[in-house]
Amino acid sequence: EREPANVNARLFLAHALSRGYHAGGAKDPSLLRRAQDEYERVLAFDSRNKPAHAGALAVSIERKEFGAAREWARKLAALDPSEKSAWYAIGTVEWAAAYPAYVQARMASGNRMEDPA
Repeated sequence: EREPANVNARLFLAHALSRGYHAGGAKDPSLLRRAQDEYERVLAFDSRNKPAHAGALAVSIERKEFGAAREWARKLAALDPSEKSAWYAIGTVEWAAAYPAYVQARMASGNRMEDPA
């Protein structure tokens, strides 16, 4: 590492790793872990870096780490309350966390998912 504090290079690397996970057929989870590490390194140098917060949020959602995603979304919303994607992510994460219990309750009550609520 020639310039460990180069935030732009680290951010570019994190984005590339995240995109690499989505490219091609087989998805390598280590790419997401490495992307998350790079986003966190960026935030160690610049705690208010919105792209790093947004990237960490996206990686957490992709990894289905809803607790972490909730925290990243809240941090992003606190950093910029006008950031619509943060508020959308909070709602999405809460829905994703609650939906399995909702499905289970509907099935236990004898209702099918296609039946009207």
